[in-house]
Amino acid sequence: FEEPGTILSSSSSGLLGSSSSSSGSGESKTEMKYNENTTLLFNTFVFCQIFNEINSRRVGALIRKKNGAIDYIDAIFGPWKGIYKNWIFLGVIFITCVVQFLIVMFGGRVMKTERMRWEYWVVSVGLGAGTILW
Repeated sequence: FEEPGTILSSSSSGLLGSSSSSSGSGESKTEMKYNENTTLLFNTFVFCQIFNEINSRRVGALIRKKNGAIDYIDAIFGPWKGIYKNWIFLGVIFITCVVQFLIVMFGGRVMKTERMRWEYWVVSVGLGAGTILW
């Protein structure tokens, strides 16, 4: 017979979706999956911020021509105009990307991140780049 405490804890962990099997680091599979999901969310948020910084270079980019029409081409490509001339801005973007990569890939327990596969990097950068459209 099992003691009542062990039955209760095993049934509650089953209801909560946690797994009793663990990896070599002592974390359960559910904790690892949670860390993967939160790392993906964190990475996506950071890349949304990075692309928002690019968008913010051109606030009010809807420029009216002399005839009153809106120049949509300038509205879309405006934030990219002259970006290569601003070395401080490019340095901040570059350093942010490098630090983000290091945090995600090597942060581990200290930063509560899991290494991400390249597919997740593509997803998070792609979702972040989606902010260019707004």
